[in-house]
Amino acid sequence: MAVMNGINTKRLVIDPEAAEQVRLIYEMYADPQTSFGDIARYFIDENIDTGGKNLYRSALAFLLKNPTYAQADLELYEFFKGQGANVVNDAAYFTGTNGCYLFQGQGVSEHKNVSLKDQILVIAPHEGLVSSDLWLQCRRKLLNNHVFPSARKVKNSWLSEKIKCGRCGTALMFTKSQTTAYSYLR
Repeated sequence: MAVMNGINTKRLVIDPEAAEQVRLIYEMYADPQTSFGDIARYFIDENIDTGGKNLYRSALAFLLKNPTYAQADLELYEFFKGQGANVVNDAAYFTGTNGCYLFQGQGVSEHKNVSLKDQILVIAPHEGLVSSDLWLQCRRKLLNNHVFPSARKVKNSWLSEKIKCGRCGTALMFTKSQTTAYSYLR
């Protein structure tokens, strides 16, 4: 435990081996051509021990979005302010040394990994692992990612897998009318 501004808070203890893995993940993901799958395959191919944790897409996304690892400086401060986060500490505390914690604010409907609006950011007592430039590069790449819903399998139609919605990419669905002998694609 550490006390910051009169508040008891947890202080992360840095494991040097895990810290190197975190840095490597950030450096790899900063490459515009690198995907979550590329990172996971690299760790498997190189037999890098991840402490028994699988590098699933959700785990990598959480790690990359987490400002705990960023060296909080004024650029990071401005980023969070610009995204609508409530930054507790004054800009003078953002010296490029410490990491920071992001908390879900009371009554906030959006999850903190989706939207930073009204989330609460505070300086952490531990040192950050990656530069704010690298963290911001990864965060901006994540903000530009688009998740498309998986295509549904259409049954009983030669059009299955051929026609998809132009907006969301979902396959059309084959439906039989309960009141008539007609069938519809919707």
